Amino acid sequence: MPRDPYGAALWPVLQANLRDHLQGRSGQAYGRMGRLRAPEAKGPLIWLKTGDTRASVRLGAELMGAIRRKRLDARLVLTFEREYRDEVRRRLRGMNRFGLGFGPCDRPRAVSRVLDRLKPLGLILVDTPPRRQLVERAVEQGVHVLAFNTGPTPVPVEAAYPRDEIAAAQWRDAGRAGNLAEPADPASLLAESQNQATLLSMVPDGTPIFWWHGPARAWPAMRDAWQASPLSDSALLCVSVEPSDALPEGERLALSQWTRTSLAAGTLLWVDDSAWWPAVASAALGVHLCGADRDLLWQVLAGSVSLSSDDSLRAAFPWLHPMAPELSRPAQVIDHWRAEAADPIGSRQRADTGRRRFWEERRRVQGVMDAFLQRVFDW
Repeated sequence: MPRDPYGAALWPVLQANLRDHLQGRSGQAYGRMGRLRAPEAKGPLIWLKTGDTRASVRLGAELMGAIRRKRLDARLVLTFEREYRDEVRRRLRGMNRFGLGFGPCDRPRAVSRVLDRLKPLGLILVDTPPRRQLVERAVEQGVHVLAFNTGPTPVPVEAAYPRDEIAAAQWRDAGRAGNLAEPADPASLLAESQNQATLLSMVPDGTPIFWWHGPARAWPAMRDAWQASPLSDSALLCVSVEPSDALPEGERLALSQWTRTSLAAGTLLWVDDSAWWPAVASAALGVHLCGADRDLLWQVLAGSVSLSSDDSLRAAFPWLHPMAPELSRPAQVIDHWRAEAADPIGSRQRADTGRRRFWEERRRVQGVMDAFLQRVFDW
C-alpha cells in the first residue's frame, strides 16, 4: 500500500499528518506519530490495536469489554485508524481504566515512541494488517502478541485466532503462531439471535416479505424484474444497497423514517440502517444477497430465513453451498421467491439449515473466546 498513512513509508505519513493538522485533526496526527498517553493509575496495560474498518473497531471494542470483565486489574487501550464513535461508546459505557485514540503508523521512531509510552504487557492485533515494525519490536521487547482475525505476522507471535479455514491455512503455512486456535468467526456473536416481530406485525396476514441486498449498480435490473412480477402486487420487498446512500430518491420508503404505520402489499422498503437487519431477517420469507459482509450474512442466518446468493458470496463462504442456491439473474431470484411463497412451510424448513449453522458457529466462537480470555488472564 504505497499511500498507506499508517504504514512505514515516510511521505504518505507526512502528507496525512499535514492534512490532519490543516483540517483541525491534530490529535490524529499526534497519534499517528506514537504520541499516546497511557491511562493513569497502576496495573498492567493491554493494548488492542484495530484498523480502519468498522468491523475491526467493533470487534476491538467487544474484545476490550470482554477482557475488562476478565481482568479488573488491567489498564486497557484501544487504538484505531478511523474513528467510529457509535461502535465504541455503546460497548464501553460504564468502563473505567481505559484509553481510546488514533494509533501509530509503522515508522520506526513512532513505533519506539508508542511502545515506550504504553509499555504494554500484551498487544492484540484485531482484524488489521500486521505492521512489521510494530510486531517485530513488540516481540523483541517480550510483549505478549496475539493476532485476532488478522493475517500471518512477519515474525512468530504467541497465538493466532483465525476467523475461517482459509485464514487458518495461511497461518499453518506461515508457521508463525505459537498456538493456532480453531477457526471461528466472531461476527456471529454480534448478530441478534432473537426474532423481532416489529415489521411482520405491520403487514397483512399472509403477505410475504422478501429482502434483496446488493451493489447499487445492480438494483435497477432487480427493480425491473420485481415490477414485472406478480409478487410486486402481493408481497413486500425490502432493499438494501452498497453504498447504503446510493438508492435514488423516490423509489422507496426508508425504514429509518418509517412511523410504524401499516404496510400494504406492494410496498418497497429501503433498509437504510443496519439496526433494522434483525427485524427484516426475522420477517422475511426469502433473502437474496449479491455479496455481503460477515455481519449481514450471520444476521440473515440467525433470522431463520431462506437464503439465496450470487457467485461472489459463495466464493467468499464456500460452506454456503448446501443451504443457499446460486442465482445470478434477477429473473431467477424472482422465480425462486415465487416458489418459496407457494411453499412457506418448506421454505421455513430449508431456512432452519442456515439457523443451525449460525448456532454451530456461535458455540464454536464461544469456546475460542473462552480460551482467548483465559490466555489473557494468565499473562
